[in-house]
Amino acid sequence: MHKLLKETGIIILLVIISPVIFFGICELTVRVFSPQLRGWIDEDPHGKHPVLERIFRPNKTGSYYAPDGRVVTIHTNSNGFRGIIEYDLEDTSKFRILGLGDSFTVGSGVDDDETYLEVMEQVLNGNPENLGNQTETINMGVDTYGTIKERIYLELSGLSFNPDLITVGFLPNDLWDNLGWVNRHLSESTEPIMKEIDDISPLSSFVGWIYMLKSRSHFVMWLGKR
Repeated sequence: MHKLLKETGIIILLVIISPVIFFGICELTVRVFSPQLRGWIDEDPHGKHPVLERIFRPNKTGSYYAPDGRVVTIHTNSNGFRGIIEYDLEDTSKFRILGLGDSFTVGSGVDDDETYLEVMEQVLNGNPENLGNQTETINMGVDTYGTIKERIYLELSGLSFNPDLITVGFLPNDLWDNLGWVNRHLSESTEPIMKEIDDISPLSSFVGWIYMLKSRSHFVMWLGKR
């Protein structure tokens, strides 16, 4: 019986260790022979906010390596929204669409003119039935935002633009982002959250590890391009 338990323990240990060893070998191989470029090349346009935690700073330009390896450049206007277009609060002649959302909305991995809001504006203004090319989209997307942050951001900045239509880019991970935000703010008493934090970490440490692997593992980044 003792021998059987020992052999079973060894098998279980091998089952646990083998994937770790395999991943380590793959990670080392990719780092040596095909290192993945990722991250900001120059200034990161993100800034800190006591409630929203992460926000784009106004009038910034930054370039970074996207997951597919190409260099993407992001601009922000004087309001801290993506793009170089400035919006006139007094102009009521255009049908104004305001877009809220996370990295999919802001367009992580694509240039300013490739975000879905910008493409939508181009399509609508190219429609002969849309006389005068009077559709205007405002991209208020910020990576890592869930619906709680989006609602707060809308009330702080978006409603002043008197949008005719508001779109929300919702994804299942918004639920994690919401839970993480609530957890952090409930645990911080009344002090503003200005310290260095990973504002995408949800309640689960396991999911937090997945986020870390996506951003730091060369092997995982390499797999993402396949």
